[in-house]
Amino acid sequence: MVIYLSLGFILTITGMALWLRDVIIEATYLGHHTEQVKRGLTIVLLCFIISELMAFFSIFWAYSILV
Repeated sequence: MVIYLSLGFILTITGMALWLRDVIIEATYLGHHTEQVKRGLTIVLLCFIISELMAFFSIFWAYSILV
């Protein structure tokens, strides 16, 4: 069980690091980020933050109902 959890964590961190590396290379060295791409990345980041807020809110909501 711990092996699968560790493997999942390592793969997730590796995937995030590789994606971030590609975004930085594309933006800095290749100049591929147009205004439309920048807006898209901003929208994706905002959607991620909102989804995380909703997840934590649902956990606290469920806790408050059970208590």
